Amino acid sequence: MDNRAEQLAFTEEKFKAISSRRRAIIQKLEITNDRYTEIATLLDRFNLLRDHYDSDYERLLGIREAGSFFSVLRQEVCATCGASPDHHNPSAVCHGDVAVTVAAAEAEMQKIESRQSELTTTIAALNAEAQSIRKSLPNMRNSLSELSIEIETVVSPDLRRQRATYKELADKGANVREALGLFRNLNDLTSRKANLERQNEGGAGDATSNNRLTSTVVAPFAERVESVLRQWGFPTVEHVHFDTTAKDFVVSGKARTSYGKGLRAITQSAFTISLIQYCADNDLPHPGIVVLDSPLLSYREPDSAEDDLSETNLNGNFYRYLLGLESDRQAIIVENMDPPSDVELGNRVIHFSGMADEGRLGLFPL
Repeated sequence: MDNRAEQLAFTEEKFKAISSRRRAIIQKLEITNDRYTEIATLLDRFNLLRDHYDSDYERLLGIREAGSFFSVLRQEVCATCGASPDHHNPSAVCHGDVAVTVAAAEAEMQKIESRQSELTTTIAALNAEAQSIRKSLPNMRNSLSELSIEIETVVSPDLRRQRATYKELADKGANVREALGLFRNLNDLTSRKANLERQNEGGAGDATSNNRLTSTVVAPFAERVESVLRQWGFPTVEHVHFDTTAKDFVVSGKARTSYGKGLRAITQSAFTISLIQYCADNDLPHPGIVVLDSPLLSYREPDSAEDDLSETNLNGNFYRYLLGLESDRQAIIVENMDPPSDVELGNRVIHFSGMADEGRLGLFPL
C-alpha cells in the first residue's frame, strides 16, 4: 500500500501539473481571443474615423481651392458681402472674409493631417498585433489539444487504474485487519477455554453436569418454557424441548440460537422467567429476582421480517404475565420502550426515570 500510495501521489502530482498547464493555456487563449476581438472592433472604428478624416480633409481642401479663385477675381461687387466698390472699405474685414476662411481651413487641414498620421500609426500597430495573434493562436490551440489528449488517453486512465488498485488494496487491508482481530479473539477465547478446562479438573465437572441434565430433569422445565411462550403469544410455538448436548432449547424443531436477535431475546427472557417460576414452585434455591435486558428487542431492532413482532401483541402479553407473578418474585426490566398503553400497570410497577428530579432515579434511590 505504501508503494502504491507513492505511485498514486506521483501520478496525481503529474495530473495536477498538466491540468494547471492546460488551464493556463485555456485562460491565455481566452484572453488572446478577447484581445483579437477587441482589436477587430477598434480597427473597424478607426477605419471609419479615417474615412471621416478623409472626408473632412477633402471638404477643407475644396474650401482652400475655392478661396484661391476669389483672390484673382476682378473687384467689382464684393463676393462675400455683396457691397459695390464705392461702398466697400478695403481695410475692413467683412463677415466671412475669404482670406480668413482659407487660413482657417488650412489650419484645420494641418490638424487633420497630424491626426491622420497618428491614426495611421495606431492602425498599423493594431494590424501588426492582430497578425501576431493570428500566428500564435494555432500554436496555443495545438498545445491545448496535445495536453487534453495526454490527460484523456494517458494520465487520467493511469490515475483511475492506480486509484482502483489502491482501493482494492485498502479493502483487502481492512479485511486483513478484521481477520487479525478475529484471530486475536479466537486465541483469547481458546486460551480462556483452556483455563476453564484446567480449572474444571480435566472436564469431570462437565461430565457430571451432562449426567445430571437428563430428559427426566429438563422435560418439566421445558414444558414450563413452552407454556410461557404460548401465553406471551410467541409465533408458531409447537413444541419446546431441551437439547442436553447443545445445552439449549429447541423451539418448534429449530435451535434457539437459529432465530433472529429479537426472538432470541424473547426466548432468553422466557428461560429466565420460567427458571424463577420453576424454582419457586418446586422449593429450589433462587434469589427471587431476575433482570431482563432489552427483552423486546424485536419491536425496535429486528433482524428481518421474521424477527419483527411489532404487529403482534406479544409485548402486552409479556407485561401482563409479569404483573401476574407472585409477590415473592420480582423482575427488573431494562428497556427503552414504555409498556403498551392497554396494559394496566397498577401499583406494583416502579419506574426508574434516570433523572434525580423525576420519580425514582434508579434501583438505589438517592
